[in-house]
Amino acid sequence: MEITNLAKRKFIQKIKGEVFFDELTRRIYAYSASICYLLPAAVIYPLDKDDVINTIKIAAEEGIPVTARGSGSGVAGQNLGEGIILDFSIHMNRILHVNRQELTATVEPGLILTKFVKALQPEGLFFPPDPSSSDYATLGGMTANNSGGAHSLLYGTTKNYVKSLSVITSDAEEIIVTKNGSTALKYQNQVKKLLQEASLTLKKQMPESFRNSCGYNLFEALRIDGEVDFAKIFCGSEGTLGIFTKIELDLLKLPAFRNSVLLCYKDALTALSEVKDFLDLHPSTVQALAGEYLQIIATEEPEKYARLPKGSDFILLVEFDGNDFEDLSKRANELIKRSSAFDFHFAENPSELAWVWEIRRSASACLSRLPGDKPVRWIEDAAVPVDKLSDFVLGLNNLLKKYKTAAALFGHAGQGLLHFSPRLDRMSAGFPKLIEDFGHGHALLARKLKGVPSGEHGDGLLRTPYLKEIWGEVYPYFERIKKIFDPNFRLNPLSIVPVREYKARDFLRFYEGYNHKNSGALNQVIDIIEACHGCGKCKDFCPVTRSIEGEIGSSRARINLLREVISGHVKEPFERSDLLEFFNLCLHCKTCRRECPTGVDVAKLIESFFEEKYLRKSASFPDKVLSKSRLLCRLVLKTGRFSKAILNSKFFGKLAGLFGLANLNHLRFEPLKHKRLSNYDKNDERKAVVFSGCVGDFFSSSEAKAAMKLLEKFEYETELIRGYCCGEPAFARGFKAEGEAKLKESITGLKEYVNSETPVIFTSPSCMLPFFDHSGKFFNKNEIKKMKRYFYEATSFLKEELLRIKDNFRAEIKADSEHQLLEQVSRKFFNNIELRIAVQIPCHLKVLKEENSLIEFIRMLPVADITELKTNCCGFGGSRGFEKKWAGHAEKIGEALADEICTVKPDIIVSPCVTCRLQMRKLLGIKTMFSESDDLHNFILSKESQNLGKMLVVHPLVLASEMLK
Repeated sequence: MEITNLAKRKFIQKIKGEVFFDELTRRIYAYSASICYLLPAAVIYPLDKDDVINTIKIAAEEGIPVTARGSGSGVAGQNLGEGIILDFSIHMNRILHVNRQELTATVEPGLILTKFVKALQPEGLFFPPDPSSSDYATLGGMTANNSGGAHSLLYGTTKNYVKSLSVITSDAEEIIVTKNGSTALKYQNQVKKLLQEASLTLKKQMPESFRNSCGYNLFEALRIDGEVDFAKIFCGSEGTLGIFTKIELDLLKLPAFRNSVLLCYKDALTALSEVKDFLDLHPSTVQALAGEYLQIIATEEPEKYARLPKGSDFILLVEFDGNDFEDLSKRANELIKRSSAFDFHFAENPSELAWVWEIRRSASACLSRLPGDKPVRWIEDAAVPVDKLSDFVLGLNNLLKKYKTAAALFGHAGQGLLHFSPRLDRMSAGFPKLIEDFGHGHALLARKLKGVPSGEHGDGLLRTPYLKEIWGEVYPYFERIKKIFDPNFRLNPLSIVPVREYKARDFLRFYEGYNHKNSGALNQVIDIIEACHGCGKCKDFCPVTRSIEGEIGSSRARINLLREVISGHVKEPFERSDLLEFFNLCLHCKTCRRECPTGVDVAKLIESFFEEKYLRKSASFPDKVLSKSRLLCRLVLKTGRFSKAILNSKFFGKLAGLFGLANLNHLRFEPLKHKRLSNYDKNDERKAVVFSGCVGDFFSSSEAKAAMKLLEKFEYETELIRGYCCGEPAFARGFKAEGEAKLKESITGLKEYVNSETPVIFTSPSCMLPFFDHSGKFFNKNEIKKMKRYFYEATSFLKEELLRIKDNFRAEIKADSEHQLLEQVSRKFFNNIELRIAVQIPCHLKVLKEENSLIEFIRMLPVADITELKTNCCGFGGSRGFEKKWAGHAEKIGEALADEICTVKPDIIVSPCVTCRLQMRKLLGIKTMFSESDDLHNFILSKESQNLGKMLVVHPLVLASEMLK
């Protein structure tokens, strides 16, 4: 759909928020968490209610449809549209009011659920719906979708808590709809008449399932007193009847107690047949995990699987909430008596079974990481009466056999809603038709059993085509409701009651004829690009979203644009400056690899894009300069202030295509001048080598010296490996060949140590990471095994050493507990300091999964107090932080970390990342000093004696070495 230039000018003049007509933004918003694809004509970030009204007015004048969107986490395609997308998550995302007496809250539609929940907790209140997407789902999206969650069995879904809605109708009129009616009498009278006319039909066709997010909720709209509950009609309407600008919600007081019961069965049908017998005990949830999924867990998370009783082929996790502890215990014990489970575990404290919840919550992630055909989410939420669950599973198995595929079952058994996502080849020629036919059979199965094909994920583009058939004589009433509120089909016109007929396959991302174009280096990572199913979790964890809010800042947006490149939708992608700038937003922090449910490493994908770009066109001068960290460091080290002045000058900025370089004045150059600091004989059996890298060689020799000092204290002969680069700056800039050359040189130098089983200690996580990322190219399988065994992050190695020493002292030191024994051993090596320590976890340390080692090591030291900072990313982004054009983003991203540090008010902040330390010094206004070890020594003396109100940022090894006796 095209928008005329005249219409564009109208939107720009009238809308106070941001308005986008550019191709890249539109392509980003063509995707969501669904398998659908629909390119919008424009994207608008409304600033307030007036922007929504003006958008709808102008759109109506120009014949352009409008679709509301929250976080784009809906899996049925209900948040996609071919007209204007209104993204409420950017500006209209506030808590407007909380009434503690009336137990209500008023919020804007773009507010994230988790932020809302956290704000209510100090008041002892909560909003019960708890979908798995809580960290990024918006309350507007939840209301439009009638979202529920794991505990909806007891607490109900969003419709049970919507008290009133401020709605902008298709004719740009604001109305208030409530449980008691509407402020617009014309709607009230028409809807009341329709419901009265339809009452017998609705009663006869009403689903018997506990959950229903299919079609319009007319079944519960006519109250016993004859009045209309408009809130229930609009809740679940997917923005097709009106667009919400304000939501008033009922709240509950937090229950005082919760207990849990794990029931283990030999087979699924027995377990499912018993669920109905538990419901009169009023559990808050009954979650199910089937054998197929448990077998996957056995491979993906063997430690957790090993905790399940042998022979478990189906498990139920049941919880009870309430304020009477004894009553909850009675109900749990009664449940156990009724169950025929061969084994069970009763936990009065639900934290005892937290590991089972971890298995349950990781279901979609584990399934998505499976090799081969991927689970496809499009029919995974049918709801049927609980007593028909066994019949439903048998019907599903027949469908799976018919279409020759498989699926793992899990989900809300107590609500009669089991998730299953068939594993399909999305690139096969028959994929679109299979989606349509399988979905049709699934919808008919659900209705045959008196349920619905959509119990919680809505209709959207994927289920709407089946509604007319499955609802039969009810469907005309859906059509009439649509025409009452939106007679011209202006609002989300392809959902529930569509403006035109279409098939489920018509808007698929993997459409008929979809294929991959030759994209050079990107050809090697196509499977990784397509692995992203678009859940939207990255909107919560990607640090870039702290600077660039919403969809554009997310990792998902970068993946979707790469998908547009490999599919050929974007023409001449490697020549486009706008695409280049967009991909340059990636920090290369690799948080996505750790946090993404499917483990997609977006940084690796961006590397491949730039690798191909540089094969076609030479890289920019600043990229070349900043990829050669050792060369740049040597230059600055040799020429000192003179080179700093040149690099920071406007002349160099113009020459380099930058506005100069940032943060050079904050750099400390502290080069290593020796190779060995050992007092032990070379033939000593206990040897370790320290890899200094560019960081140790140029920026901060204190950490390498500290590592050697600590190792020697633990009676290791130490050797320092200098002159090598891990290649990370080159990889981060897309110079793959250059990075691999540097890494190969380093690996060649380290092979002798690996082969002689000598521990190699890395003081910088960023230096260590490339060895694990690219080892397959330079090591054989046996060498990789050895590398993983003998390459250590420094604090991880030292932690293990302290634990080993503790065991050696076990006979010598009498202690009442393991903790006390460790404490006494630690005091044999380290002096006590009465200072407060804050620990910052760098992104790359988390990717290496060594964050716990750092925390545990610091906790082993005799210090006054330790706080783990919750915010890990500083925003600097390696060499990216030295570009002035990135400096503003870096500061915005780092603000959260700086704010947390100011709240905690530590004396010393420890971080193993040199650029994190640099960024924290800059953000906190801490004067840059030359030697971390000298600074720390003087700081401890002055701090303990004078209690100065200052902070110091150091490497954790420097802290530990300074504390040595």
